[in-house]
Amino acid sequence: MKCIRTVPGRAVNPLFSRAEKIRAEETGEEYDSLEFLDLPVGQVVDNPDAWKLCVLGKALPEDEACRKRVMAYLTAPKREAIVADIKLLREASKTNSLGEKDKRMLAMMERAYAVDLGLVPSPLTTTVTAPIQPAEPKIADVADGDL
Repeated sequence: MKCIRTVPGRAVNPLFSRAEKIRAEETGEEYDSLEFLDLPVGQVVDNPDAWKLCVLGKALPEDEACRKRVMAYLTAPKREAIVADIKLLREASKTNSLGEKDKRMLAMMERAYAVDLGLVPSPLTTTVTAPIQPAEPKIADVADGDL
């Protein structure tokens, strides 16, 4: 299952070792393994859980398997019932009939179901725009005096 990132992310580097970093600092050695890895926009993620990034609005489905899993999740009857309840609560919040605890709960539910409520674009309709990287100069583009 594949998806393509639409927002940058970070992940823990599995090669990083805090114990090794401390040992290197104590002995004066250099430790060059980063604690976190940057995950760029446009990166293709090939993982059985890739669909979850799509549902969270952080990626778009790249293959049919991912697209089907996202659709199955977004159109589940139980999820649609929850979304209907959230919409009712949103209407009630406009009349100030909710207490502070209910307002906090509504805010959390709105973040969790933002795609279904139309608060953020659907992962199935958004397009990815990867950042443009400057081109490396070619040998033919460099004049003899520039070297």
